[in-house]
Amino acid sequence: MADASDNEEFRVSGEWIDNTNARIELLNSTPENRLFEVKEPGVLVGGDILLCKEDGDDFDCTMENIKPGVWKVVSLSEEEIVVAWLTEGPLTEDLSSFSELSVPEPELRDGAWVQIGGFSVDSGTGGILDHESVLEWEGTQHVGREVAFECIADFFLESGPVVPGGIVVRGNDGGYGIHGRQDVDGLVVEIKIKLA
Repeated sequence: MADASDNEEFRVSGEWIDNTNARIELLNSTPENRLFEVKEPGVLVGGDILLCKEDGDDFDCTMENIKPGVWKVVSLSEEEIVVAWLTEGPLTEDLSSFSELSVPEPELRDGAWVQIGGFSVDSGTGGILDHESVLEWEGTQHVGREVAFECIADFFLESGPVVPGGIVVRGNDGGYGIHGRQDVDGLVVEIKIKLA
């Protein structure tokens, strides 16, 4: 027979799963809503989502000097996904305040796309995620990294590539290249993920 702590764990994790599923649906409901937040200090991690789900598992790559704030998917195809910095954060629950914003034309350092990372996929599901968001999931009581990663890996299949804190992609196993463009301050403001 389950005790009170088991019931509490089930309740909390169930609420988190339901809320995350609803959020993923909202973030993919329209092109204007395809938004995610990169939190301070501006670090993204990339790798095979299902092979990085255990606490302590390493991601294939860590990308620093990413401009913190709200990012938007600006191009989505079978070959690549392009995301760009939109505005200062945070990304609030109500997305309507972001719907009228256009991605600003950045003052780029030199305009060249340079490789900032890459990862290998063996499970068919990879992605780039805000590192601070990953740490928050790990620290959420009764949730943790494994539950969080399994949820986003499942829910994005029904809704789309945008998840809280990043992008998840489903494609062929193999290598995925990540390229970026920097602004004059040296912060990455555009990212392109080449799909395998």
